[in-house]
Amino acid sequence: MELGMTIFLFVAIFACFGYQAQARRLEIYIKSEGCDDPGITGCGHAIIRVNGKDVSKHGRGYNVVVVNGRTGVVESSVSFDTHHNPKAHNGLIFHLHNIQHGKLVLIAVQDASSGQMTDAAYHALKEFGARNPLKGKLRNSYALLGWSGYGVLDAVTQIQRDRYLGPSIISKVISLPLY
Repeated sequence: MELGMTIFLFVAIFACFGYQAQARRLEIYIKSEGCDDPGITGCGHAIIRVNGKDVSKHGRGYNVVVVNGRTGVVESSVSFDTHHNPKAHNGLIFHLHNIQHGKLVLIAVQDASSGQMTDAAYHALKEFGARNPLKGKLRNSYALLGWSGYGVLDAVTQIQRDRYLGPSIISKVISLPLY
């Protein structure tokens, strides 16, 4: 085979399969600690790592990180003190309802989250793959790797542990792009 023909075939094959060659690995680690979980310091932490970098806001209640499912870029990181603040559930609902399709939604509870949660807020979590039993108990730990895209993503995972039985940990490697 001539050199020119070999180069042409290589370019044609790369053009057909180049999309797969661009796939990247996204390492996700989510750890939720309730205040009374064994072996923790302080009153628990919410750790959300994307490719080794902790991007959690470390606030009491729900810590939510949104990651672009095509690029792997962290688009937002917020926390909502749904344990103490009587209006925080509204902020959580608003934030979740405004997440566009094609995003990974990473959630970790720090310390406690159930004090001021509502049925509407729990329902909003279900849009990303959360499932029953979902209603938090005092100082339980909760972690969710959710998806806002169309269809089902195999990586969607929820871990929830009662008070004294945590932490809840999710560790996944996901190949991008997801869509």
